[in-house]
Amino acid sequence: MIGAIRDITKRKRMEQKQEKLQVQLLQAQKMEAVGVLTSGVAHNFNNILQTMVGTIELMRRSVPHEHPNADRLRTLANSVDRGAHLVRQLLQFSRKAETHKEWTNMNREIAHVVALLEHVIPRMISVELRLAEEIWTVNADRIQVEQVLLNLANNAVDAMPDGGRLIFTTQNVVVDDPHALGLAGVNLGPHVLLTVTDTGCGMDEETLRHLFDPFFTTKGNDKGTGLGLATAYGIITDHGGDVACFSEPGLVTTFQIHWPAVLDRGETRDVQEQVAPDYPHGDETILVVDDEPGIREVTGEALESLGYTVIAVKNGEEALIDYEKKKEAIRLVILDLGMPGMGGRPCLLELRRIDPEVKVLVSSGYHGAGLVDDILKNGAAGFIHKPYQLRDLAVRIRDVLDHGRQENGEVKQRILRLGS
Repeated sequence: MIGAIRDITKRKRMEQKQEKLQVQLLQAQKMEAVGVLTSGVAHNFNNILQTMVGTIELMRRSVPHEHPNADRLRTLANSVDRGAHLVRQLLQFSRKAETHKEWTNMNREIAHVVALLEHVIPRMISVELRLAEEIWTVNADRIQVEQVLLNLANNAVDAMPDGGRLIFTTQNVVVDDPHALGLAGVNLGPHVLLTVTDTGCGMDEETLRHLFDPFFTTKGNDKGTGLGLATAYGIITDHGGDVACFSEPGLVTTFQIHWPAVLDRGETRDVQEQVAPDYPHGDETILVVDDEPGIREVTGEALESLGYTVIAVKNGEEALIDYEKKKEAIRLVILDLGMPGMGGRPCLLELRRIDPEVKVLVSSGYHGAGLVDDILKNGAAGFIHKPYQLRDLAVRIRDVLDHGRQENGEVKQRILRLGS
């Protein structure tokens, strides 16, 4: 009798683990499908934002600071910035964004986030830290770690309108059987286990089932986009980790995250973005290649105002014709990556066949992982993400013209994004 009960219990546990793995697989498939759609939408949306960014910046340069329209333009610029931030969120939860990983202390990141939260969360919510003293290091994008922590904290705060406790816990764990623990996609070995617990209203089974779905939210339309937890899920799984949520209505809610740890760190990498404070000028001739008329017009006007001579064409075929005719005069090509007909990559290769010394600055509204490395390996002198500020473009142009082609790591440090 006892043996039969044990067999039934064991079978039920196996069924529960299998069900959890199936749910995780379904979630991964959903995210992959959304990611394919998102990357295309993001590219087109970033092109639209680029035209708006350039136009607004040109107008702000010509309007005195005290003019009433200066504030209106500032409002427009902030709205575009929010649009660019939304695109980055879409790319992050779909795992299509570039990540810049470095050795990271999770305790330090939690302390930083808690310091930010102290100024914004209601006073009736207390924050508790239960952090392991000798926490292992993780290899992670610090900005994305911060975003995960903030999204989880915001979710917890929303669940405690009448106050409560928000608890962050870290500990070192070794995963020796991922499947037994229900950790799909997690490797064996050392992990930092991060838990975020709130004493709020809890969640029912239906909410838990859709918790990490993009655009799913139980909040009002004016209180959330439904991207926060989907973004967190994408970031965590992109780092080789796993996230699970445990909750019941009226009880505590706990998010449990396994983050791969690094015991042999090797050499530390530190990625920093650099933005110059002014608009560098020049007198060289620049060939601008972009299929978007608005981008060609705004970029051309901006560069001409900085002293450059601009030739603007709408596709790769026209770019090759113009470059062959005027390669003695053209000192730089600004090349859009995603164009109908001959795209940016084949155009880059043809330009280098015509002139191995050609300097090409590639721009793109697509932020795919590994994109920068691929472009640089194909001979580009630099890369800039759309939507970019015209000031940032001016800085990158001088970088390429004055210093030539840079190595991958150095160029990566100079990737410029709106709102960074």
